[in-house]
Amino acid sequence: MFRNIEQFDGSIPASRWLARLSFDLKKGGYIASPEQILEAVEILLEGDAPTWLDSSRVFHEVVDERNEATENDVEMLKEAFIAEFPPRTVKKLEGNVQQEIRTLKQLPEETLLAYNGTAKHLLKRAYGRDEPVLHLRKRFKHFVTPGKVSAFVEGLFGAELRSLVIRRSTMSCSSLLAAHKITQGIKSGMESQREVEARLANEKEYLDLKSLVYQKFGRNASEVLVSWLA
Repeated sequence: MFRNIEQFDGSIPASRWLARLSFDLKKGGYIASPEQILEAVEILLEGDAPTWLDSSRVFHEVVDERNEATENDVEMLKEAFIAEFPPRTVKKLEGNVQQEIRTLKQLPEETLLAYNGTAKHLLKRAYGRDEPVLHLRKRFKHFVTPGKVSAFVEGLFGAELRSLVIRRSTMSCSSLLAAHKITQGIKSGMESQREVEARLANEKEYLDLKSLVYQKFGRNASEVLVSWLA
């Protein structure tokens, strides 16, 4: 199954490798199930990557019990994986980390998960402390200062999302994890609202069209269509 899929050694962002993995699995006729993804993670990691995986009992349990894994288990591991091996557009010296935190911005094409990984990487460089909780289906607890959470929130792409997140008092969160969780919930709510609005708009357009046909022909649209096809 994984014969033609490249191994991961940490030299590229984890998000890119995971995207390729999903693509290659689907191209090979597989469904990229949680079990297949977790099996790939166990088999295809090399270099420093297996050390990272071996350091967490939580992830070992997820991988070892992959036949019972859920989508949430995979998302938990993906988030930590991406945070550990985040995207880096350019190589540069460490420089002024605090300045980078103050100017932290989410790119238009950057997913919320990848942006969270970038923020976590800055946290680690600023000597923040990340510790996994020892429960299988819980995520990471991040110990951060309020300034780093504020930078994360203020750097969110999209004025509407950023405004809604600020209104939820997210800047007062004691952890990057909590801020990310609230932001993800608000973002999902916005997407659901847009889907509902689009559906209602389509329904209104359909009803308006039916009304227009009735006004013009004095009959229901279905009756007019039948007469045209007769």
